[in-house]
Amino acid sequence: PMRTDIVGFSIAAAPGEASYVPTGHQARLGDDGQLPLPDVLAKLAPLIEDPEIAITGHNLKFDIVALANNGVTVRGVAFDTMLAAFLLGEGGGAGRPEEGSLSLKWLVARRLGRDIQEPADLAPKARGKAEQLSMQQLDADSLGPAACTCVDMTARLCDIFEPELGAKGMRHLFDEIEMPLVSVLARIELNGVAVDTGTLREMADSLTIDIRRIEEDIYASVGHEFNIGSPKQLSD
Repeated sequence: PMRTDIVGFSIAAAPGEASYVPTGHQARLGDDGQLPLPDVLAKLAPLIEDPEIAITGHNLKFDIVALANNGVTVRGVAFDTMLAAFLLGEGGGAGRPEEGSLSLKWLVARRLGRDIQEPADLAPKARGKAEQLSMQQLDADSLGPAACTCVDMTARLCDIFEPELGAKGMRHLFDEIEMPLVSVLARIELNGVAVDTGTLREMADSLTIDIRRIEEDIYASVGHEFNIGSPKQLSD
């Protein structure tokens, strides 16, 4: 998101009510029918920066960073469907037996039974070139419907996930810990993190000593050395 150029805004006021405002697609034939990004931001910024207006999205940190790089601070961060899905056990991954992913496309197929195209699906590799087409190179008439579908489906997923979080006793975790961290992580991404390399080096040296001691204790208990990182040798 730090290098993201905004090409448009997809907004859904409610499920089934979505609109797309193109701002950064490449002009075609000299008449692209788009609005200048500064003009659009001037109109949307008061809404985005109003803490009383609840904003729902999928992977909101990306949007927060992209907007911050254009001078707009998102204040009404309320519900991230990607985080909600993770808390509800979707996505799989290490230590999680569930299959699938946290992508909007997969969640919509699983929870709503619909196949959708995400904007990235519309950006095939350019003919004869290795690189993928950028969002700016896509036609607004093609990207707009896909973007609208994404925000519409996000609103519908929110309606499903909200009561599930409550039923599983996860609303406090979601509202008081997970959602506030979205803005915190976005600020870290924007500002960077100061690192005390000396302290990190001391920690690394201390951990190395501890690991060697534990390894020696393990070897002593079994009577010989072996590759502790090998599941096969561990089982033998």
